[in-house]
Amino acid sequence: MATIDPSLLALISEIKNISIIDPEKTIFSIGGRGYYENTCSDVLCFFMDPNECHGLDDLVLRSFLRLLPCITEDSEPAMLTRAPVREDITTDNKRLDIVLWLNHCVIAIENKIRHSANNPFSQYENYIKSTAKQGEKAFFVLLTPHRSAGPDNWINITYEDLICSIECEMGQGFSSTPITKWIIFLRDFLLNLRNHTVRSAMHTEHRAFIESNFSALSKMIQLEKEYTEEVLREVQAHLSNWPIKSIKREDWNGYGTALRINVNNWSKCNMVLLHKYNDPPEGPRPPQPSRPTQAIALGAGTVAGSLG
Repeated sequence: MATIDPSLLALISEIKNISIIDPEKTIFSIGGRGYYENTCSDVLCFFMDPNECHGLDDLVLRSFLRLLPCITEDSEPAMLTRAPVREDITTDNKRLDIVLWLNHCVIAIENKIRHSANNPFSQYENYIKSTAKQGEKAFFVLLTPHRSAGPDNWINITYEDLICSIECEMGQGFSSTPITKWIIFLRDFLLNLRNHTVRSAMHTEHRAFIESNFSALSKMIQLEKEYTEEVLREVQAHLSNWPIKSIKREDWNGYGTALRINVNNWSKCNMVLLHKYNDPPEGPRPPQPSRPTQAIALGAGTVAGSLG
């Protein structure tokens, strides 16, 4: 039997003492819909409307417009002439996320969080230009997590830019404003957006640790890979009559690493193998299968299986 390198065992002890701070939870992340584009567009559109019940006037709208030089350079102050339109349907039955009708222009906003920008942008442009008044300018904005070239004629704004702009406005104008639930909701919304769209810098000590132990960590990763392959061989032995179609790796809320296995001829069923951590965190339990489950013994290790 092969022996484990003592340096790897020592490194494991070091790793156990490293604390990794999880992103702060928000009401959106708890509900499980925090990264959905429709949810974000709904909330953003609500706060962009100065006449809505949030009582924040044009704070969010103003924060957004200040990121557009084409708007701020205009001598006439920008004001909405109607409520922001959510999911404006074009003549081709396409849906624009948000449309802002201002006193001297119209702005179309397309919101992207976890999807690529492959929308029918030219159709969006044609629709907005056809509905704009004679001589009314049209601007097109693509909201993305990271800087992107985007399609021609579209202005790219990152969520980090928008978040910082809103937070700046909030810091400047709320020293004498009473705290309401809408301010709390807006802060929670911005925190949720930051968690999903802004890359956080790696902790300096963590980076130094990885750089100092890169070779040993690579060995650990290789061992984990070999272990997973061995487990899958055992699974295939149990399922000799059903070839494995696909395997998806998942993190179950810090409870462990799950392998979701799709097997040929199993219709809508699949198998989940969970390698549970020895010290699962407090908080929400991992996802539970929606169908009847069955445990499968796979030899050594804390691996459990289920059909779900």
